[in-house]
Amino acid sequence: MTKTNTIGKIFHIIDYIINCQSPPTLTDMQKNLDIPKSSLYVMLQELCALDILAYRDDKRVYYVGTKLIKQSSNCLSKVDLPKELRFVATSLSKKLHCSVSAGVLDGRNVTYIFESAGATHQPTIKSMGLVVPAHICSIGKILLSGLTNEQIRELYKGVEFEVFTERSISNIDVLLADIDRVRVQGYATEVGEFSPFISCVSHPIIIDNKYVAGISISMAVSRMTPETIENNVMELQKACLDVLERLGVIEE
Repeated sequence: MTKTNTIGKIFHIIDYIINCQSPPTLTDMQKNLDIPKSSLYVMLQELCALDILAYRDDKRVYYVGTKLIKQSSNCLSKVDLPKELRFVATSLSKKLHCSVSAGVLDGRNVTYIFESAGATHQPTIKSMGLVVPAHICSIGKILLSGLTNEQIRELYKGVEFEVFTERSISNIDVLLADIDRVRVQGYATEVGEFSPFISCVSHPIIIDNKYVAGISISMAVSRMTPETIENNVMELQKACLDVLERLGVIEE
């Protein structure tokens, strides 16, 4: 097998796993990919060793690894997404007179790539380049909801959860229960989990069924009412749609 053929086959393996509705088995891939079983098995082993793919032994299925997720986020920094996020977040911040942030998932953390404090210039604890554990921020939760529960369990396997306040999520079962709620409602919230004084609501930017970034609105915990959440979710939905239109992903 030539190097070119090998690269092509690896691409097809990754592409197939990404687009499967559920994590596939070796047998599934053998049936759908024109790759000999012995070669397929070796390539899967190598991809798993590099954390590009991951394997769940009890179900014998393969899924996207954390390194591939991280590199996908890194690739986004080479296109216009950060620029469009900055424009839309700034506009939304000025409109609502509050802090608006944007971030991407990097393993178990969220890296904030932009923040605008709005016309009020109110202080916040999040700033560009800040890295925050995903389980205690709304952007982290909304982006984790784009993964399967199996992927999330693998991501946090053997990890001790950092606790910042008495409201911080402290174990995987509570996190998954919260993520399940996020998937149902389509947005994520954070109420005093990173700081006892700050709450946030977030919405995802989804491209090709991938959760590539999140936008959040921050406010004082005392302002986090059902009505405020509903209004902010509507504004975030419009903002995320605006980002996709500006990127040319969807037509205006």
